[in-house]
Amino acid sequence: MKSVVELEIQAPREKVVMLFNDPLRMEDWRPDVERIEPISGKLGQEGSVYNAFPKKGPVMVARILSVNGLDEVRLQMDSKPVSVAIHAQFSDLGGGKTKLVAEENFTFHGPLWKTIGFVMQGAIRGSHRKLLGAFGKFVERESSAIASHEP
Repeated sequence: MKSVVELEIQAPREKVVMLFNDPLRMEDWRPDVERIEPISGKLGQEGSVYNAFPKKGPVMVARILSVNGLDEVRLQMDSKPVSVAIHAQFSDLGGGKTKLVAEENFTFHGPLWKTIGFVMQGAIRGSHRKLLGAFGKFVERESSAIASHEP
């Protein structure tokens, strides 16, 4: 199952990518995440691996597969019931704005989870939109807080 969300964020691309690649800040915009625990590598860098512990549900093991400068990030999140391949692309729109296109491809494991995934497609896509919207608002708050403290 695939979900694609496009979002315009009122913040410079460098800031958007920096916060997207910072798993430790995930708790600031994802209410479903309880904590992040590094496993290997430098968090947010290509090759790094960490556990994302949700408040409910199975632990997700996240791997940063590739980081292409400020243009794109690919990561994989795996748990027993589902794997999610994430491809995020960032475009500079000028004027301190960024376009984020996030594609998530879900693979459900086993007959029960495949059925649940099929039935819940709309809810999963809605959750993806909601979480990316929360990320966008988080980045905008962070950017405006920094801007208000600059001389």
